[in-house]
Amino acid sequence: SAMDRSAIRADRRAHKEAASSLRELARLQLLKEGDRIVEMIRAKDDAMIQEDFHRYDEDGNGQLQLTEIRGVLEDAGLLPKNDEEKASVRRSIVNMASKVEDGETDEEKELA
Repeated sequence: SAMDRSAIRADRRAHKEAASSLRELARLQLLKEGDRIVEMIRAKDDAMIQEDFHRYDEDGNGQLQLTEIRGVLEDAGLLPKNDEEKASVRRSIVNMASKVEDGETDEEKELA
């Protein structure tokens, strides 16, 4: 009968809406869980960074001196291998230090 078909259609609509709501809730839960996982990873990364920093900060003054930075570079396999690479690293360190002091690198000063 027409009433049975109408009831079936209404039931299907209700079922689709419920399924859609459940999918949306599941999606939101996944997003929430993803955010929680990201925060856990960040916290772990922060802890690892702190641990690594303290390992290289041999004198415990909260800053890495050039000899301590050398240890970081050596462990990372980033020590310069020739004079050209050494000069490039020296320039980079000087630029980083001057940027900390005045907020502008040598390259930025040259462009001005």
